[in-house]
Amino acid sequence: KTLFYLTTKFKLFLVTDGLYEKQWDKIVRLGLDAFFDESNTFISEKIGFKKPDLRLFKFVLEKCNLKGKECVFVGD
Repeated sequence: KTLFYLTTKFKLFLVTDGLYEKQWDKIVRLGLDAFFDESNTFISEKIGFKKPDLRLFKFVLEKCNLKGKECVFVGD
C-alpha cells in the first residue's frame, strides 16, 4: 500500500548493491518490478560503485536529472 501511495506523489528509484542478475531476481520475486523497472532501478554492479560511496548517489542524481536537495534516501 505504501509504494502505491508514494507513486502517486513522488518519483521513486531503487538503488541496490550486488550482482545485476541476482538483485533483479530479488526485485521480481518481491513484486517490486511493479514499481521499479530498468529506468528507475540502479544496481551497483552496472554502475561500478557500492553504497555508501557518494559517487553512486551522484550517478543516480545525474542520470535522473535531479538535485540532492530534491530527494530523500530511505535505507534498510
